[in-house]
Amino acid sequence: MYGIVISDRAAQTLNAIRHHNDRYTKQERANYYYQLKASCHSLNEMPYRFSVHPAADGLYRSFTFKAHTIYYRIDEPQQRVEIMAILHAHADAENHL
Repeated sequence: MYGIVISDRAAQTLNAIRHHNDRYTKQERANYYYQLKASCHSLNEMPYRFSVHPAADGLYRSFTFKAHTIYYRIDEPQQRVEIMAILHAHADAENHL
């Protein structure tokens, strides 16, 4: 199993999702936050199951969870997955990575 590390940048996005979106109720935001975080932590098993993202020059892999895309890299020697960014699915990855 791989360890999971969430970067400060990704943690800030998670925090914003949980606390700063008035379009959804507090419970809806909390549910989405926990589901998104669980999807990130699911990378502890089979982190290679998602492909390399083309806009990231081969540095990151990515997958989509509902309205967000999670960008991560695998540190094989350390057996660690690093969640580098969580962007809205419509964000231009080239400008944000």
